[in-house]
Amino acid sequence: MCPSLSDTDFIAAGGPGGYAWNVVRSEADDLLFKHAAECGVKTFDETKVASIEFGSRDPASTHDVEFGRPVSATWTRKDGSTGAISLDYVVDASGRQGLISTKYLKNRSYNQGLRNIASWGYWKGGGVHAIGTFKEGAPYFEALKGTSLAIADCADIAVLTPRDSLIFRR
Repeated sequence: MCPSLSDTDFIAAGGPGGYAWNVVRSEADDLLFKHAAECGVKTFDETKVASIEFGSRDPASTHDVEFGRPVSATWTRKDGSTGAISLDYVVDASGRQGLISTKYLKNRSYNQGLRNIASWGYWKGGGVHAIGTFKEGAPYFEALKGTSLAIADCADIAVLTPRDSLIFRR
């Protein structure tokens, strides 16, 4: 049996002080990127890290890795330019690609409760449902068995279903 989205305990993962925000991802990413630059971080837009070079592993280290800390990175841009930069700290902002965890550490793990597949669409001019009743303006749609419906905006409706249940139905 597949766990439903309602079985995922978002509070337990972060403890009582753990919170989540519903944001437009591109806007939130841009806000964090600009804030980092304002705080003195060297930021590079439209730049992809091709590889990361690591220093020698400290023999006294208790970490179970075969290499030391990151010391430099090579990069590329769409215009064909390339380069390298030395670094003291690295933040893997490669998103779901997860460059460090997949290519180097090989320790990527997934929260099975969040392995869902979404299908969405955008509608405009759909009108208002149930005018003159207590349901006026409420979203109206047919429920689909075994799925959850998430409404981010009146014109943006997503159907979320556990990944395993969709593969099972093929």
